[in-house]
Amino acid sequence: MLIKPGYVRGYTDDIMARSATLALAVRRGLVGVGLPIANYYARNGIISRTDMGGFNLSDVPVVMVELGNMKNSGDALRMTSVAGRNRYAAAPAPPSLRGAPARSWHRTPESCQSTPLIRQPRVKW
Repeated sequence: MLIKPGYVRGYTDDIMARSATLALAVRRGLVGVGLPIANYYARNGIISRTDMGGFNLSDVPVVMVELGNMKNSGDALRMTSVAGRNRYAAAPAPPSLRGAPARSWHRTPESCQSTPLIRQPRVKW
């Protein structure tokens, strides 16, 4: 499931459309590697939220990706296996993000085999 910012006047009005485009591109990448669209909470795998400070204060397009629901046995199996985690990690980045410097926590296919998250160094602009 993907979460994108909803309309909060004066805060998200400048990033809503681009965040929606980003959400569609990320969903397309996940579906492209055979991952199902989560509809247990969202419609078509994407939902808007207005109660998330990180979204409301963002000046750039933003989405949050929830890759599984542990209450769903298929999702739980996928998230607890190395092969399943590698499948999540194999989803291609949207073209707008390819080559962009890493600015947040992320996992690589190799790091999915271990528990700790890795931190990419910050890039000075």
